[in-house]
Amino acid sequence: MIELLDPLPDARPLDMDHVRTLAESIRDHGLLQPIAVVEHHSRYLIGIGNHRAAAHQFLGKTAVEADIWPADTTREEILLRSIHENHVRVDESFETTLSRIHTLMAAHGVGFREAAKRGKFRKSHLSKIETVLKRLKPKALACLQEHKLGVSIAYAIARGSDDEDTQIEWIKQNAAGKMNRSAIEKASKAKPCRMKTVTLSTTIDDVAFTVTLPKEFDYERLKDRIRGLSSKVGLQAKRNTPIDLLPRFLDAEESA
Repeated sequence: MIELLDPLPDARPLDMDHVRTLAESIRDHGLLQPIAVVEHHSRYLIGIGNHRAAAHQFLGKTAVEADIWPADTTREEILLRSIHENHVRVDESFETTLSRIHTLMAAHGVGFREAAKRGKFRKSHLSKIETVLKRLKPKALACLQEHKLGVSIAYAIARGSDDEDTQIEWIKQNAAGKMNRSAIEKASKAKPCRMKTVTLSTTIDDVAFTVTLPKEFDYERLKDRIRGLSSKVGLQAKRNTPIDLLPRFLDAEESA
């Protein structure tokens, strides 16, 4: 009986658009995959299939086909089972996706990428997750998890701006239904954030260097750019380009 079902305490909020889509599919084709529930006193917690259960309720049904798991099934076991049964749900929140990966890491004693591989996460999906973790600022990441936004929208925000205030604003606007992914992508192109820079000056032996870089750069990105410059200088050295003409050739490479 659907009236005996309860969502898990940390279950993601229902997406009513998704519920309606599922309801149409269930009405036309029936339930293709049972939900899974865990015994909890005299009731049942929905381990997998919260939206499918809601879709049945939306259709006015009083019962839904379900697999029943033992009462001692832990939250970690539920996550593991949902990973292996459903792989990656494209509509799940970024926070839930991370939770799944971390559960696999703990269960198998492996690193992030290996855990994602064992969970059968698509490479493109994993790449988006890593981009979000790398580029989203700490307060913006916390805000994202608070609002339980999905991976795709998180990826669009992370790529669209390096400014923490802008990232947070876009997250809140999306959560309020005022800014979808297309609007965020359009805003990132139309209004690029003003880049704050820092200038580094140093002298090595008798050579002075001045470098201007974005304030948000980390050491890895700085070292990557230095390696790129070294490679370009090395190429011109092989060509025996006169030192006084080096700036002209480096500028030409940038504009090529």
